[in-house]
Amino acid sequence: LTPTSGVVELDGEGITGIADDKRSRLLAVVGQNSLSPMPFTVRQVVEMGRSARVSRFAPFSDSDRSAVATALAEMDVERFADRMFNALSGGERQRAKIAAALAQEPEVLLLDEPTSQLDMGHAVKLMKHLKKVNEERGTSILVVSHDIQLLSGFMRDFILMRDGAILASGKPESVLIPSLVAEAYDCEVEITQSPSGGTVILPSRTSDPRE
Repeated sequence: LTPTSGVVELDGEGITGIADDKRSRLLAVVGQNSLSPMPFTVRQVVEMGRSARVSRFAPFSDSDRSAVATALAEMDVERFADRMFNALSGGERQRAKIAAALAQEPEVLLLDEPTSQLDMGHAVKLMKHLKKVNEERGTSILVVSHDIQLLSGFMRDFILMRDGAILASGKPESVLIPSLVAEAYDCEVEITQSPSGGTVILPSRTSDPRE
């Protein structure tokens, strides 16, 4: 999409000037919409993520099949790889979409609310794995999320926004402070650091127990 104003750059180059095949090797995006317009299996959805690395009409190589199998296992969706994608729960579809993005092996991974449909266990596993992908594969990862408490234990840098404007940016401990979080969410909070290094954010208690 051409920006209505300004410039969007990827690796220092205007994104609209980058060829589709090159851009698909650089960038993977996982949005919130998790339904497929066509009756694909989970395996086929993940294989489509691999198309960025395969020449048109060329068969999959052993490395392509290995990348797909690895992504299915990493997102814990291999046991229903042959089920129809649209027949899965919202959380299962979300994990399958992330598996497709991982199979793509991008340099930059953008995720929009990736944990919104996941239970606590899978949400924590996902964030641990994303941190591992960043550290071991060198993939740059940008996550858009309201779950700032979960992300505080995994993301190195935060940008706190409200109404399209940046309120603060920096390390979690400098951004996730009561005054800024209250301004962003219209909610007074109490914030403490957990022993594991994460952030615990709780609504402030009022003097009236009925509130």
